[in-house]
Amino acid sequence: MTSLHARFFDALAADAARSVVLGDGPAVTYGQLGNCAISLAHVARSLLGRPPKRVAVISSRGTSALAGLLACSVAGATYVPLLPTTPARRLRQMVELARPEVILHADGTPAWMLEVIKAPAVAIDTAAAFPSTPLSPLPEPESASPAYILFTSGSTGAPKAVPIEGGNIGSFVTSLTRLCQFTESDVFLQLTEPTFDVSFIATLGAWAARGALFMPAISELALRPAATLRRGGVTVWTSVPSAAEVVLRRHLAESSLACLRLSLFCGERLLAATAAGWSKVTRGAVIVNLYGPTEATVAVLAYAYPGACEPGAWVKDVVPIGTPLPGVTTRIVDPQTLVPAEEGELWVGGMQNFDGYLGAAEIARSAFAPCPETGERFYRTGDLVRRSRDGTIHFKGRLVRQPPFGL
Repeated sequence: MTSLHARFFDALAADAARSVVLGDGPAVTYGQLGNCAISLAHVARSLLGRPPKRVAVISSRGTSALAGLLACSVAGATYVPLLPTTPARRLRQMVELARPEVILHADGTPAWMLEVIKAPAVAIDTAAAFPSTPLSPLPEPESASPAYILFTSGSTGAPKAVPIEGGNIGSFVTSLTRLCQFTESDVFLQLTEPTFDVSFIATLGAWAARGALFMPAISELALRPAATLRRGGVTVWTSVPSAAEVVLRRHLAESSLACLRLSLFCGERLLAATAAGWSKVTRGAVIVNLYGPTEATVAVLAYAYPGACEPGAWVKDVVPIGTPLPGVTTRIVDPQTLVPAEEGELWVGGMQNFDGYLGAAEIARSAFAPCPETGERFYRTGDLVRRSRDGTIHFKGRLVRQPPFGL
């Protein structure tokens, strides 16, 4: 997979009438969402008379965000997701780095955001863009380079633009689908905003499996988690661990979330207590803890929760971050001497690493280091880890004052 839309259109070709989005409104089929994306891609191209290089998609979690993502990829443009709640100063910094040529925006986008970006704008009216007959697809464009751009803040507070190539995300999706064995009957819970790469776990996982996404109101899920998941037929939970902690505060009965066969957590430390509580309410369903900085494409390590552990076996009672996904290499080095160690800074190499930050060459250079033995280029995560005797990697903390996991 070298584009964000390839797996989606494979699923559409197999069954255009199959539901891809479930939620509070009518279900949306692969055919409807595909038509919407093709329509938007045609409009985006017509505005410039050529394929746009980068397109800003302003939308919160929902069908509009999905349509915008697909439209960018179909048009051969780099996808740049933005939230309508982005502060003005941060938006200006993002625009300076990404320089979008077209804007696709959901209803309710503040007018001042369009004025700041200063590019031709198209409203994503998904209801009106669901033609009753299939649209002719655009000629297959060359894959956008990069496929998408996300922004991290790091220790400075200023946004850093992280460009991810199609090959990077393709490698991740391939590894994820092999690890999780998704099926067409799977329904993925999507709680994450599109500006956070954890959202790709559910979105691209569902499309690869030819499954569906369920996007309920957050308030409904928090108040009535069991009923909400049953209503959506959810089988795969994806979120940051703190979302599960909110649900567990409802003091759910044992096995009350037994509809789930798999839970994928990423983006935060997964506490052993949270995993143990989640295992009880899901009747021992599979729990996988994923780890990865944005710069290495969503997740590069995985650990299957075993159900219990010996006291003191895990660092600070945190579930381990596991072992590398296929195509990923790791090094643990002493942060002072840079020699290999069992405890130290985690370096990540392999097929999922980005090439460098946009517009920040000095920062990009300092983010990488070569392996002295092989010359392989590694991303320095800034995360302090320990490797246990069986090769499992445990997260210990940060080497600098920066949110964990490269967020």
